[in-house]
Amino acid sequence: MSSIASKIKSKRKAAKKIVKKRNKSFWQEFVCRFDLHLIHKTREKKICRHPLRILPLVPLSVILKKKHKSKKHSPSISLNMIVKNESPVIERCLASVKPYIDYWVIVDTGSTDGTQEIIRRYLTDVPGELHERPWVDFAHNRNEALELAKSKADYLLFIDADQVLEFSHSPVLPPLTKDCYFVTVHSDFRYAAQYILFVRTSLSMSWQGVLHEGLVSNADSYGVFTDIKISAFSDGNRSRDPRKFYKDADILEKVLQKEPDNARYVIFLALTYDAALEHNLALKWFEKRSQMGGREEEVFYSLLKIAHLQRHLQYPSEVFIASYEKAYQNRPTRAEPLYWLADYYITQKDFEKAYALAQKALTIPLPFTDQIYLEYAVYEYEILLQIVKCAYQTKRYQESYQALLRLRSISQLPALSRSQVEDILPHVRDMSLSLGVTAVSSPGS
Repeated sequence: MSSIASKIKSKRKAAKKIVKKRNKSFWQEFVCRFDLHLIHKTREKKICRHPLRILPLVPLSVILKKKHKSKKHSPSISLNMIVKNESPVIERCLASVKPYIDYWVIVDTGSTDGTQEIIRRYLTDVPGELHERPWVDFAHNRNEALELAKSKADYLLFIDADQVLEFSHSPVLPPLTKDCYFVTVHSDFRYAAQYILFVRTSLSMSWQGVLHEGLVSNADSYGVFTDIKISAFSDGNRSRDPRKFYKDADILEKVLQKEPDNARYVIFLALTYDAALEHNLALKWFEKRSQMGGREEEVFYSLLKIAHLQRHLQYPSEVFIASYEKAYQNRPTRAEPLYWLADYYITQKDFEKAYALAQKALTIPLPFTDQIYLEYAVYEYEILLQIVKCAYQTKRYQESYQALLRLRSISQLPALSRSQVEDILPHVRDMSLSLGVTAVSSPGS
């Protein structure tokens, strides 16, 4: 008899005394489980987590049933992308989403830089499909990719090659139960917006728009992941083209000849000219968009951009001040117009007006109901930086000091601003302890 078998036989006798009066089926299950435990233990494969004394208390069938019931069903996820000549950035993107996908469907629209080989190599251990299709336009090609992927998983994950999926805290994906989920996309620019990250494949949906396309669906339930974001680096193939904005403007101008009332195309044409530094053309199209109605956030942002451009183009101050006020009146839940008005008065050294505007802006919380063109930095720390300067200059030293303390506790505060805060904090603290004493220097000056 082998040493393993002899050990099992001797241990069975001891275990039988523990079990005592039990029915036959229970004993058979116990012996099966007990034998496996001993074999694994003897071979020094310590896979059984339970000590011996617990084994006979619950039948194996009950344990297995409990395990089956406690296992939560995780919906399957398929990555869905279109790419072209993204070899410098595609692996960075795929690395950020690979742990969360069960399948992938990527459509290449004509890469000549080896993007296809990078995708195949990096995703070799994940089931998926790489298709190659000729380029038509964004909506057409995204819809091709969409149809190829809809039957592959419960949810689709959308991301661009120059983007990265990031988690604020634990890199664990929350349960997916709603039709679609939004996350905030942060770019190299000041603005952030919410875009669809996940969508249920059972929905009726399609991409619409030859440029800056949007997903239209019959979704009934929506979720927002606040601990997940997408960082857009704007270093993909399109962004590397120095003529990108002029090419986009040409496309949008042509499509607007066919669809002159398409408000989405109008605002994107305005944004495109603004990015191309064609400020007069941008102003013209933002003015047109502000008069078209429709999506309230687009109207508000158009009014705000009108004020910015008028100020940049050196319109009379009363003109752009009135434009900032109009933008605020249009959407008083947004602090940006007040912040930028305060910024103007700071440049004019009218710190009393700037202080009043900054204080008013400080009472407006980040509007989570808004999805596009949000200046997160304004709400997170930039208004407080204005308070520090304006309160100090108007000899409200205690308020300036309290604002500095708040800034110290903000994790999103940029390194340069944090360094400035630490540099001036001792001086402002001393001034706050000597109210009424004239300051000899000014923070941020």
